[in-house]
Amino acid sequence: MQQPWAAALVSGLKDVENRGVGIDAALLPEIILVLASKPLPTAAHMGEYRARGGTETIFATQALVGAIEITRTATEFASIWKDAGSVGWIVGKSVRFPHPVENIRGSQTPRLKLANHVDRVRIETELGF
Repeated sequence: MQQPWAAALVSGLKDVENRGVGIDAALLPEIILVLASKPLPTAAHMGEYRARGGTETIFATQALVGAIEITRTATEFASIWKDAGSVGWIVGKSVRFPHPVENIRGSQTPRLKLANHVDRVRIETELGF
């Protein structure tokens, strides 16, 4: 996920992730890891981010930056972050890693599941599970 959107999600600022497909309700809630992609934020993205209340200016890239809980999906959701025509993955709890897991390279799955993360117990505790 590109920055600054990854940071907005794990900080709790962004309450929905826009995607093309939903998640089977039987699989929810689901905790996923947020992977920030390599490119730095563009000027256009930074303008949108600031207009929506974002204040952070330094962004980890090519790193796992945190985890979010997806509670449900919806095509209609009242949020400044929801894009028309997308399926919104509605975010419940979020946690930002104090130290991003850097240098994540190569092909990544769209949804990195928490079950495989070395720091799973701490993350689940911070999310209140």
